[in-house]
Amino acid sequence: MNLLIVSNSEQNTYTTICESILKMPKHVKWKILGNTDLHKELVALFGKDRFIHVPIPNLKLHVHEEGKPFDFLEQLSEKHIIIPTDFQSLKFLSQNRKSFNEHIVCALMDINMLLYLDDKHNISNIAQECGVRSPTEYSFSQAVELSPDHRLVVKPNFGDGSVGVFISQDKQHAIDYYEQLTPENKPKHIVQDYIDGDDFYYYAICNKGKILVSSIIIPGSFKQFGTHFLDNPSIDENAKKIIENFQFSGPISIDFRIDKKSKEVYLIEINPRNGNNSYLFTVAHTNWLFELANTLENPDQYTTTHKILTSKWTCYWRIPMVYLFHKWKLYSLWQKRFKLNRLKRAEYIISLNGFYSVIDFC
Repeated sequence: MNLLIVSNSEQNTYTTICESILKMPKHVKWKILGNTDLHKELVALFGKDRFIHVPIPNLKLHVHEEGKPFDFLEQLSEKHIIIPTDFQSLKFLSQNRKSFNEHIVCALMDINMLLYLDDKHNISNIAQECGVRSPTEYSFSQAVELSPDHRLVVKPNFGDGSVGVFISQDKQHAIDYYEQLTPENKPKHIVQDYIDGDDFYYYAICNKGKILVSSIIIPGSFKQFGTHFLDNPSIDENAKKIIENFQFSGPISIDFRIDKKSKEVYLIEINPRNGNNSYLFTVAHTNWLFELANTLENPDQYTTTHKILTSKWTCYWRIPMVYLFHKWKLYSLWQKRFKLNRLKRAEYIISLNGFYSVIDFC
């Protein structure tokens, strides 16, 4: 298998790429398409020969150039399976799939549908169309009329990782926050009910509305500490309604919340791309990027949904260790300690072969 991994953001996809690349089966030959200036650490680990350099700082500059031949693809002498790692690269592939000629591009939605699903302003309509619940949304004037103790959430209609999300203690708290937004920013935010409950992140790889690979992650209270995989029929059912309704193709992550009192499932947002926690799947001995490529090369093997699960206690131990390993950039120390050639060094640094052996032993 020849794999071309398209990446536009070192910050968001660095760990995912490292974990996935070094867990690839030996028969996979891989390259990364992107700007080497944005991936300096990856270049240092794997070498420039692994990169198809795009001489622009951002792939989004090519989003509206559908049909234009890309000179950088001349470096690919064989047919490749092309997959995205972040939203910018996913939009780039969706818009420009015709430019990749004989190569196999990841099954993706039309770019306009990707943008529609990504916009949180549309969540209420999406939920109604799919027959699932979502938090009630309010205009600012409606929010003013609510009872004083009513808790609300004010958040931007674009973005991920909970950036810019404000959770109020009461109605006035939310109003004060909303009023301090600039006039041009107010229309870019939504106001909705706060649902007191637990978050569930649903990840899947889909093809024309069929779920090929799926998993559910429940986040820990502090970063990755306490994060684990689980099975939940209610979350599965709600996600299936959304994916089937839009005949979704490609990677997707959907955020749900289950109300503590009513136990009802609420759709919070849809991210039509690989999620920020994609790298955690290596803890379950699953390579998320390889799964994405494998669904293209061997779709017939996914006769039933492949669910990713692992022991909760394994997650409690491994996930924080993997998180800290990358957060503290311990691979840099390991790199200096083992003076190996670049490829062997990279395998020792991040494949975590020895690291996982220690964890398994403990």
